[in-house]
Amino acid sequence: MAITMGTDTFGQTGVGPTTGTYAQISGGMGTAKKNGIVDSISYYVKAASGTVNLKCALYVWVANVNAGALIAGTEQISIDTTTKWNTCNFLAPKPPVYAGTKYFICGWTSGSATFYAYTTGGVGQWYRILAYDGWPDPMTSEGAADTYDYSIFATYTEMRKYKAWQVWWEENRLAQAVKRESRFPKWIPRERLPKWVPRKIDSPLFAPLTV
Repeated sequence: MAITMGTDTFGQTGVGPTTGTYAQISGGMGTAKKNGIVDSISYYVKAASGTVNLKCALYVWVANVNAGALIAGTEQISIDTTTKWNTCNFLAPKPPVYAGTKYFICGWTSGSATFYAYTTGGVGQWYRILAYDGWPDPMTSEGAADTYDYSIFATYTEMRKYKAWQVWWEENRLAQAVKRESRFPKWIPRERLPKWVPRKIDSPLFAPLTV
């Protein structure tokens, strides 16, 4: 049984000062900090002129190769010459990620576009000879690697797994706490309630609940 705990990101959330303009697949490595389900990928990119299509994908990370098997691709969106983060959402079923695991996060434009990156600190990769549309699976040696840290990141919802009895225990504990407090009139100041009445009901399984 999984419980939703909140959102987090992995990848490069900063906007790099270096730009490059081309039509290709590009991206870099990111490490998920927690188990979760990926909701979207955001890429700091703009069309060189007019509008172009953008879509993103998540790949298995393979050392010295950068990208291996395709995990999932996002929806396709249209972007223009506005300099901003562009977000592509995953459709259901959304892909899972696991704590401590490296992934290749990438974007692909249908025409010439300007990408932003840091020149060092990353493990980037690009592919110049592929016709736009279907994601290669696996990502193979058509491309080249560099040390660029592209401004691209994934947003995911953390999911923690618990056994059924753990969830029941917490639900019962919270229900009993609420029941105990309900025995006192609401006009009694909380600071005057007996010490055994919880002032704040928290659970490691659920978001904080106050009554």
